[in-house]
Amino acid sequence: MSAWTNDPATTSTHIRALHINELRRAVNFYRQLYNLPAFNWTDGPWVQTTTHIRGIHFTELRAAIQDLWYAHVPPLGIVPFWTVNTTPSNLRQVSARDINDLRNWVNQVDPPLSIWTGFHWCSPVVASANPTAQTLLQQSGRLGTVLIADPGRSLSDFQDACSKAMSAIAQSGGGATLQQSILRLVFNAPGHPDFNDIGGGVGTVSGAEFWLESNNFFAYIDTFVQNGGINIVIFNELDNATEAQYQIDQRIMGCLSQGLKNHYGGGVFSLFPGPSGLESQGAFNSYWDRYDLRSGGAALTFGQYFGGSVDPVIADNTMLWHGGEGVFDRVGLHCYADNLASYSNPSTVNNPALQYLQWMHDTVDSTGWVYVTETNGTNPCTNANCDCGNFQDSAGASMAAFEANANAQFSLSGTFLQAIYGYILEQSDCEANSNGRHDIGTAFIQDYLDHKTFP
Repeated sequence: MSAWTNDPATTSTHIRALHINELRRAVNFYRQLYNLPAFNWTDGPWVQTTTHIRGIHFTELRAAIQDLWYAHVPPLGIVPFWTVNTTPSNLRQVSARDINDLRNWVNQVDPPLSIWTGFHWCSPVVASANPTAQTLLQQSGRLGTVLIADPGRSLSDFQDACSKAMSAIAQSGGGATLQQSILRLVFNAPGHPDFNDIGGGVGTVSGAEFWLESNNFFAYIDTFVQNGGINIVIFNELDNATEAQYQIDQRIMGCLSQGLKNHYGGGVFSLFPGPSGLESQGAFNSYWDRYDLRSGGAALTFGQYFGGSVDPVIADNTMLWHGGEGVFDRVGLHCYADNLASYSNPSTVNNPALQYLQWMHDTVDSTGWVYVTETNGTNPCTNANCDCGNFQDSAGASMAAFEANANAQFSLSGTFLQAIYGYILEQSDCEANSNGRHDIGTAFIQDYLDHKTFP
């Protein structure tokens, strides 16, 4: 939102060149962001103090704003008619209400982010919770979500979630597609898959592909892919002792990723799951020492790290992307803060959610794309079995600030941060998310929308 002189304009406000020039400057700024040409203003580009303010100055601004409303994501539609009920012209005196109209219309235009944004679907995915998740996603106006593929749960519930997610996204102007969404694979059998599950010995890529198929994962992934989805994160927080794949062997992860991509012929991208949120830098680095196959801070190939004890299919690959050498294409990172002030802070020193992105970029792999698949910055809920929503004032605004800060610092080149998905929707169990942060209800969404600085 722009800062306007004499805002709001009143009947005692003398409409001056300054007011017109502020609007022209704001409109052309947004037109540049939306790849529209600068408007060719009458008496322009800037109205001089000696120039008589005329109706055409106002009608041109409305026309230029209309272009922005059409280009907006999602589109904003047709600009309303003047509050005065007649068009500014030489037949009537310009009004303070005309200036306020133009300002209000400009204020509804947001600069585009270069990242995707969305919110996590309910977890677990159950038919009874899907309608609420759909409503919240639609209210947010976001074009993506994080869905859960759990073969231990109903495929029809998952298909229903996909359908409702696409409906919400379409209502927001994104089309009925899951292109900007993420699918996370879940397998709730502790210690599995193990080497025996994926071919015996030290595991094989073909054995991993067979394991995915025999456990019905491809039925879920097919639904996702057939509806435009391309990004799939395999499991979750491998350093979290409550996760079924806690400290899973690196070779199993490598075989699963390559098996997944072999099955879909390069039509999907695999995301490696990052560590739990709010870890120290030491713990963060230890996680990637293990799972990025690092020695002395340098990423090794599977063959260098394990010698001959690895499937030759992946022996010459690294785990993460590293400029195209990895079996994994991207990373799914969980970025949390434990209070709203830290979460909205633009400093990577004082905001642990931004710190994770900084550490990932500076010390792990700056060449790979990162998707923040979980993020929040509110205090944890103290009741482990609660479904209260744990709403805090300004929680939505803090998430909007984090998205804007992360976008500004880590995505402007288009080669690192790609997406941010807020966690987690109201219908989720406390046990299903990070430290009970389960507070994205209607009030959260509205606060988010009131304070976001982007479409």
